[in-house]
Amino acid sequence: MPVSAVNSRSTTRTQDALVNIGDRGPAVTAVQQQLAALGFMPRSGVDGDFGPNAENAVKAFQRSKGLPADGVVGPRTQAALNGSGTPAAAPPPAEGGNAPAANLRRGSSGGHVRTLQSSLNQLGHNVGTPDGQFGPRTEAALKNFQAEWGQPTSGVYGTGTRGALNKALSGQRPPHPGARPAATSTRGAASVGNGSGAGGNVLDIVRGQLGVREATGNNDGVPSQRYMSGRKEPWCANFVSWAFRQAGTPLPGNQRALAGVEYMEDQMQGAGKWFARGSQTPKAGDIIFFANRGSSDAGPGRHVGMVEKVENGRVYTIEGNTSNMVARRSYPLDLARITGYGRM
Repeated sequence: MPVSAVNSRSTTRTQDALVNIGDRGPAVTAVQQQLAALGFMPRSGVDGDFGPNAENAVKAFQRSKGLPADGVVGPRTQAALNGSGTPAAAPPPAEGGNAPAANLRRGSSGGHVRTLQSSLNQLGHNVGTPDGQFGPRTEAALKNFQAEWGQPTSGVYGTGTRGALNKALSGQRPPHPGARPAATSTRGAASVGNGSGAGGNVLDIVRGQLGVREATGNNDGVPSQRYMSGRKEPWCANFVSWAFRQAGTPLPGNQRALAGVEYMEDQMQGAGKWFARGSQTPKAGDIIFFANRGSSDAGPGRHVGMVEKVENGRVYTIEGNTSNMVARRSYPLDLARITGYGRM
C-alpha cells in the first residue's frame, strides 16, 4: 500500500507509517475495510478518515496480534492485516439490523458466513477471525447467541435467528437472556446497594468474580482469560464489557474493541451515557473511568472499573486487573485521575 495513496492532513508522521492519525483517502478506506471485515469496527466507520475511532480499532487489532498497540498502520500491522485472510475489498460486518439473508448451517461458506461471523464477534460471541467457513466454532457461537435470545439452540441460522440478529445489531436487548453466572456470597462485605437498571444486574455478576486472579501476572491464565475470550492483553475493560454482556446488556460499540478504555469511554460519550467527574454523584452500577492505572498497577495505559457504592465522600469500586486480580478499591470522589462515569 503506497504512502502516496493517502492525502495526509497531519504535519508529522510516525516513521515508516503507511496510515497514521489524521490521514484521509483510499488507503485509509482500504485499512478500515479490513478492520471492519475482521469485526474490529462497524460498517459505518468505513469513511476514509483516520480519526480516533479508526485509531482505536487499529490498537485493538494490534493487541490481538501481539503487536505494539500504537494505533499506527506500519509495515508489520499491514502485513498482519493482509495475513488475516481479509483483502481490502472484503465485505464489512453487518450492522444496524443488516443481518445476512441467506440460510446458513455448519458446512456453509462464503460472504454471508463471513458477515454472520463478524456480526457475532461484534455482539460478543467470539468466532475468531471471520473466514467465511461455518465450522464448529461458528456453530458454538451461534448457539450461544440463540440461547441468549430465546431461540432454539440448533446452531442453524434461519428466519427466527435472523430476526433476533437484526434486533441485536440494532441495539435492542434480548427478551430472554441466557443463563447468567450466579453471584457468590458477599458475607463480610460492606452493605451496598444493587444500583438501578443494567448496572444493578452487572453488580451481581462482578461481585461473583471477586478474587479471580491471573496465572503469572502477565494477563494470562484461566479463569481470568474468560474475560478476554482467550486473548492475552490487559483486561480491566474486558472485565467490564464481559460483565455487561453476561447481564444481557452489551455496552455500545464493537465488543472486541471495548478492550480499550479510551474506546469504551468514547462510545459511552457518543451514546449520551457518560458524565464528567463532579457533574453529578455516581451511583452503584456505574462505570468509573480513570486517566491512568495508578500506583497499585504501575505502567502506561488507562483504567476502568465498576462503582459498588458511594459513601462519606468516597466511591467504592470493583475492578478487574487491579494488582492482577478482581478486587475492591475506594477513592475520594474528587480524585483528579477519575475522568468520569458511564451509566447504562
